Amino acid sequence: MRILGGWSLLLCGCVSFSPPVRGLPGGMPDRVARHQLEVGGALGSVLTVSDTVHVSAPTIGGPHVAYGLLDHLVLEAGVNLALVSLHWATHWVGARVVHRRHIGGWVFSADGELGVGAGGANLTTSRDFVAGGYSGGGVGFRWRWLGFFTRGRIDLSQAIGLPLLLWPTMVAGVEARAAGVFVFSFGGGVGAAWSGVGPPSTFGLMELSVSLLFDLQPRVVSPPVARAL
Repeated sequence: MRILGGWSLLLCGCVSFSPPVRGLPGGMPDRVARHQLEVGGALGSVLTVSDTVHVSAPTIGGPHVAYGLLDHLVLEAGVNLALVSLHWATHWVGARVVHRRHIGGWVFSADGELGVGAGGANLTTSRDFVAGGYSGGGVGFRWRWLGFFTRGRIDLSQAIGLPLLLWPTMVAGVEARAAGVFVFSFGGGVGAAWSGVGPPSTFGLMELSVSLLFDLQPRVVSPPVARAL
């Protein structure tokens, strides 16, 4: 399966690769609270440095949803797309275990994540089918509507007839909220693609995401108060 767009420029000399099943790292660990539904999307660009710094057009991204099932458990799912040519797509599902702690006026949060994914260039046949999984975590500090975070992830994927490919990423970023409903996140960092043979191919990574939060907290109905006689 060929990696197209900005990613292929970083993997020169090789013909085919397995794309990451999830790809973009994500934002603040405490973005979704209990009984909240997040609906959003993200775009990722590759940053290369030669004589000058070049930022590609968005080459990878896709929609995602998340739901805070418990205070410390968030369920997630989404689609990872090659945006330039729509040559491949992977679908992923996962879960995050989240810890929150209030320190003065700040909220500290940390999480650990685990998930799986599958997809390919042609999902109607076994040709170019890819499957894999990911694991990672992040930490963040939030003050009112503004937060700062860092995240790391290891994404493993393998397409039929191709070697296992490792996609490690590490990013740091900032996240802002508006009206308690809109969430904007921007981050940047480094990533690599490594098949276990030779040195890894490294690249710079930038991510922009926008989300909407919906409060699905069940209503508590108070019992009727009996009138005094």
